[in-house]
Amino acid sequence: MKKKLIDASLLNSMLRLTGHLSIRRRRQFILLMGLMIVSALAEVISLGAVLPFLGILVAPENVLSLPIIKNVALAWGITSADQMVLPLTVGFAAAALTAGAIRILLLWVSTRLAFASGADIGIEIYRRTLYQPYSVHVARNSSKVISGITIKVGSAVGLLDQLLKLISSIILMVAIMIALLAINPMVATLAAVGF
Repeated sequence: MKKKLIDASLLNSMLRLTGHLSIRRRRQFILLMGLMIVSALAEVISLGAVLPFLGILVAPENVLSLPIIKNVALAWGITSADQMVLPLTVGFAAAALTAGAIRILLLWVSTRLAFASGADIGIEIYRRTLYQPYSVHVARNSSKVISGITIKVGSAVGLLDQLLKLISSIILMVAIMIALLAINPMVATLAAVGF
């Protein structure tokens, strides 16, 4: 029962928090979701580039039997497995570097957006506090008001930041599972059950 109350309270807090965001920030969050999807696709591509790269190092003759690699090799005029080492190495390095760069960009954008949203909320709280009637200001201790606002805004920023990281991780996990299911459903199912 207590866990359900905590879950409902957390969901209620998140809904109330998003209700206080400006339309501009909500649009930025939607664009951030798009960047999360792009990041997940880049991660899947970089993980997919590992197999041909390792294959060319371990068993070069087997790599040319893969339909995708064979078609690309024929298009580039590559006829032997030895000629595939450099292009697959460069392709793997490019995919890994691109995925890493997009992941760093995503982290920077999500952190910046969480703190910008927290700043907006903090400004709104201070504005509402300052425009309270004089009798309210006289009755309150100003240092307690300021520390309370600072703590609450810090909590909101922390909640947004962790929520964005959670959503990004879920999108990445779903993208990887879909890719694994597309490649080999049996192994992907066993791996999912194992995890």
